[in-house]
Amino acid sequence: MELNCLIFWGILIPCLTVLACFLIVFCYKYRLKKMELDYKEKLEKKRMELTQAAQNNESLVEETKNQVFNSIKNEVKKSVEENFKEDITDRVKRLEKQIKTKIG
Repeated sequence: MELNCLIFWGILIPCLTVLACFLIVFCYKYRLKKMELDYKEKLEKKRMELTQAAQNNESLVEETKNQVFNSIKNEVKKSVEENFKEDITDRVKRLEKQIKTKIG
């Protein structure tokens, strides 16, 4: 009976050890895969945040550019109108002088 018990335990202990090793390897691979997926999710989230920040920056630059262009356009328009008004008043004065000289 003791011999049977020794043979039984002699077979059972290595089988349980092999089973425990497979279980440990499986858990390690599962945990490693889970860590990899978590890392990929974090990386993708970070990429999305960076892409969104870049788009926000791009839209801010575009908006600022439009504001500056509109401001410059308005300043140029005012300047041209002032020069045009001055030029017109000078022409009107010259024409008045010419009319006065022709009439008088």
